[in-house]
Amino acid sequence: MIRVYVICEGQTEETFVRDVLSPIFARNNIFITAQMIPSSKTQKGGALSYPRIKRYIERLLKQETSTYVTTFFDLYGLDSKFPKRESSERVDNLYEKLVRIIGNRFLGRYSI
Repeated sequence: MIRVYVICEGQTEETFVRDVLSPIFARNNIFITAQMIPSSKTQKGGALSYPRIKRYIERLLKQETSTYVTTFFDLYGLDSKFPKRESSERVDNLYEKLVRIIGNRFLGRYSI
């Protein structure tokens, strides 16, 4: 069994992960759980600053050491504090933007 947490920006992404992706992957013993980062004691989603996301993921990985974590955020709305975010603004090609922000070691041989 493989467990994957998908940190989602909002309810739309959370619903897509839960209703579309999770059932497909579950057939192969890959269990995907969508999570939104709490923005207050009563609200979740939105206001996703890089430091807040990083802290949340670090805590999650400390609690769940045998899991994978990925994100599902809108590229255009990324916080300016994301590493290399500003340098990606000068690039028109979407794939190249992603490579600049997250590095091609994460994208591997896949293309968009």
